[in-house]
Amino acid sequence: MHLPATSLAESTDDVLDFGYVDSPGNSFLDTLANNFDAAFLAVAAVLALGVLSVFFMILRNIKAARRAGMNPATMQTDLAAKVMNSGLLAPAPSKEARLAELDDLLVRSVISAAEHETARMEILGGR
Repeated sequence: MHLPATSLAESTDDVLDFGYVDSPGNSFLDTLANNFDAAFLAVAAVLALGVLSVFFMILRNIKAARRAGMNPATMQTDLAAKVMNSGLLAPAPSKEARLAELDDLLVRSVISAAEHETARMEILGGR
């Protein structure tokens, strides 16, 4: 038995209709479901752009470190060692040590007696 074309089309529509009821409250979800491929590609593109940006920044920093004469693999340790050895973190010399150095400068005639007295007053005054 052969069905007419119109009844076949109607029966196909009945089979494909899963009972989906359009409700006005699901417009965002419907839009998201209809555009899932585009949304997925957009998210993937943003993630890929982020990874490429990080990779580019790493390469730029490596080149800058090499131009500055540093090894990028040991740069943090090298810089820490330079800071520790530079005296930047060393405690300030005591008043006794400063006065002794001042007296030594006077004995060697590097400073005058007036300069010695002015510096001595500054040290003892706590400046």
